[in-house]
Amino acid sequence: MKYFKKAIVLYFLIMPIIAGAQNIEGRADDLARISLNAIVPEQIENMPEIARSNLQNRLMQIATINGLGGAEVNPRFVITAKVDVLSKNITPTAPPKIAYNLSFTFFIVDMIEQNVFSSTNMEFKGVGTNENKAFISAINNINVRAPQIKNFVETGKRKIIEYYNSRCDFIISEARSLAGRRQFEEALFKLSSVPEVSKECFDLAMNVAVPIYRQFANYQCRVLLNQAEAYWAANQNYAGAENVARLLSQIDPDAECMDEVRALVERVRARVLEVDKRNWGFTVNVWDDTVALERQRISAWRDVGVAWGRSWYSRYHWNLDWLW
Repeated sequence: MKYFKKAIVLYFLIMPIIAGAQNIEGRADDLARISLNAIVPEQIENMPEIARSNLQNRLMQIATINGLGGAEVNPRFVITAKVDVLSKNITPTAPPKIAYNLSFTFFIVDMIEQNVFSSTNMEFKGVGTNENKAFISAINNINVRAPQIKNFVETGKRKIIEYYNSRCDFIISEARSLAGRRQFEEALFKLSSVPEVSKECFDLAMNVAVPIYRQFANYQCRVLLNQAEAYWAANQNYAGAENVARLLSQIDPDAECMDEVRALVERVRARVLEVDKRNWGFTVNVWDDTVALERQRISAWRDVGVAWGRSWYSRYHWNLDWLW
């Protein structure tokens, strides 16, 4: 506990230095900045698969060129497009070709809150010897550096920041409410999603995340310890000890039940030596040192949020039915 209290103080001392160093290096943590994930929804009808891939690459280029390259670890914000066929003609040429006139409506959206932050519409023509090539030709005509595209992305970015600035109190309150219902992972994901460019809300989120992660660590410690105790009671051998180690290794080193964890480890070690005549090499996790403690803790609670975000992604898999 004393190390945890020291870490909180240390956090406020070292974070401005860390933030300054990050700015100088010109790098941004994927979980501390706004990033867009490019997706092409299945709801676009009659689009050939190879054309879908080309459109996704174009959307990724738009995000990257405008400094918002995607990060799958934070799947919340998405750049996508709806494509409508305005006309399809056969050219009077030899050989004849297919000519498409396509309408592209680009969107920047929040997948979790189902908000549209920005949209714009553009038309592009494409000609090819078959439908695939005609579609791809139209997609290739999208100028990713066009002023209209740039304004579209800048509007989305500004509105995302405005969203956090105007709803910060609600976001913090919702995270605390989720933690109160033991939905710690989702709470930490919401807090870790606040971009650093929304400075005031980002700082508040960081401050709130520390005690919520502490609650999560203590809750998880109790759950994993109970599972390990139950498993060991039924499997008191070396193989059982290895499974106990798998459970105990997931426990935060500063959790409140660590004394009980150490006691179980010693019981398991003694029993394995007695029954299997083998030394059980498992050791309880510890933080490396006091200086790195807060960086490790920030990484730990962000990892929890990332895991929830990935789980959410696997459940919903970029479903955009609500947008169309």
